[in-house]
Amino acid sequence: MFLRSLNFRQLVTTAVIGLSLITYIFFCYCTKRHEHISISLCVLGLFTFYILLLKLDLSTRLMVKIGLVFRLIILISAPNLSQDFYRFFWDGQLILNGFNPYMNTPNEIIISKLISFPKMNEIYELMGSLSQNNYSNYPPIHQIITFITLLITDKSIIASIISLRLILILFDLGILFYGIKLLKILKKPENIIFIYFLNPLVILELIGNLHLEGVMVFFMILSFYHLYRKSEIYSGIFLGLSILTKLIPLIILPLFLFRLGLKKSIRFIVTITAVISTGFSPFINFKSLINYSESINLWFSNFEFNASIYYALKEIFKGFNIRLIDYMVYIIPISIFIVLTYLISMKKNKTQDILTQSLIILTTYLFISTTIHPWYIIPLIFLSCFTNYRYPIFWSFTIFLSYFSYYEIQVNENHFLLAIEYGLVIGILFYEIYFKKLNHHKLTDFNF
Repeated sequence: MFLRSLNFRQLVTTAVIGLSLITYIFFCYCTKRHEHISISLCVLGLFTFYILLLKLDLSTRLMVKIGLVFRLIILISAPNLSQDFYRFFWDGQLILNGFNPYMNTPNEIIISKLISFPKMNEIYELMGSLSQNNYSNYPPIHQIITFITLLITDKSIIASIISLRLILILFDLGILFYGIKLLKILKKPENIIFIYFLNPLVILELIGNLHLEGVMVFFMILSFYHLYRKSEIYSGIFLGLSILTKLIPLIILPLFLFRLGLKKSIRFIVTITAVISTGFSPFINFKSLINYSESINLWFSNFEFNASIYYALKEIFKGFNIRLIDYMVYIIPISIFIVLTYLISMKKNKTQDILTQSLIILTTYLFISTTIHPWYIIPLIFLSCFTNYRYPIFWSFTIFLSYFSYYEIQVNENHFLLAIEYGLVIGILFYEIYFKKLNHHKLTDFNF
């Protein structure tokens, strides 16, 4: 009798939410990074449920509650796909104890016994050799947030994890709030923001594995929001804060300058410079600047993971006995400059255009980069909400194939899986560019 009183849509909604919750619980509490079959089945299920939730056309209030429950259900789980958070907590402990996080590697601190803090040896061992032997590459806002986390609790690792998760959930709610406001300004349906808010990659990598790309995205959306409201000062402040969280928004800076014109651009640049200088000032001296630069350069010259165009070029140049990675520090900015010049020259850069152009520039950067971890593409998912492009959604699904590279100890990439990951994404991108009428298809239908 009870079941008969419910309509089919309610039954489907309840089933999808229930199955999603079960899958999130199993994934986050029972699955390890090297368990490829479990990861594959969970990801396939979560993305199926994700698309169904978008297609069900639920109310905004209900979608918010669903997204929040998905985040809270994994609140006390240990991150299972990344160990980066141990380095976050290490740097936060250094600040808490009055040390500059850019001055010494964890290895140097352990050997010299400069400092002692709760769970120090455990955090050191669990962060891995890569973090142990290199200087911190996380900008000041990133450092400050982990510092605030440890102010709340620094005696227990799991308590610190929960505290950081709660902070990141608040930032995600901020993205949701301002995402809806920006969509209203752009006269687009507000439910499009749930492409981001309910995306399994966003939930698993930002909340589950404690990456701070969501903080960067929060400040980025505030920058776009104030740009549209013609406040270059506030726009500059928030773009500066976004850069202080992750350096990646630097590459979209020229788009803002072109949009604002000469007079406003000067105020914009002065504002950003002041914000970034203020943010770095407590940490930067000559030695820490050298260390930080060395750490940033390391990512362009030493590391390779889940790359696309770079791997293809690497194979081409292999016969010429050229170590291509040595030249990527030049190839990447030149490529971005060429794409930027092309985009700016196409037509007048309106506010709507700057969102699409930012998506294209960030995509270009990721396509030619030497290292692409799954959480790197989260800004693309966010930006896709304000454009007619949906390829980032497919990429958020296929990028989980990169976890097949991880075994219990070593990393061994599978080129066949790389071809599947990028082949599908690039194929969908070309379809959206050349075969869809991008300016006319309806966003309300969540067209994939």
